[in-house]
Amino acid sequence: MSKLLLLLSIVLLNWNTWLLADETQRTLCREGEEVLFSCPVKDGATFVSLCGSKHLTAQEGYLQYRFGRAGHIQLEFPAQRQETQKMFRYAQYSRYQVNRVAVSFQRGGYTYALFDSYEGDMLPKTHQQGVQVTPSGVARKEVTLVCRRAAIGNLYSLSSILPCDKDDPLNMGECR
Repeated sequence: MSKLLLLLSIVLLNWNTWLLADETQRTLCREGEEVLFSCPVKDGATFVSLCGSKHLTAQEGYLQYRFGRAGHIQLEFPAQRQETQKMFRYAQYSRYQVNRVAVSFQRGGYTYALFDSYEGDMLPKTHQQGVQVTPSGVARKEVTLVCRRAAIGNLYSLSSILPCDKDDPLNMGECR
């Protein structure tokens, strides 16, 4: 009986370790950071993540966007961690069975917008999440990378932290 209990506890310990390892592979956020948005895109090994400090307010803490693979981040914005909230914009549109939110920033002539869009008033109902990269100017084409599985995190939690994006049509000219 004691051997069976020992074997069962070893299996449970390994199971918990496997679950924790899987969770850390679902984001580019570092230990001690809050996962505000993270999902695999493209090949499933490339991630888009929005990470923040544990204590994040409009005046304190930091946000960072990261794109790439674990151990090989291709893009991290911003590089510094001071006053990062001023570099991002928030937009949201809601009505019955429809909810859209976007967190965006500009870098190197491109606008990056993390999005979470639910359309429940049409059939079939759709829920898309990902990142949209839009170049300035008309000569280049916009690229959308859709999450391959549901994102973890919550962009809605940033509504009172980030400045409202007055130019985003989601806000319909109503910034709070």
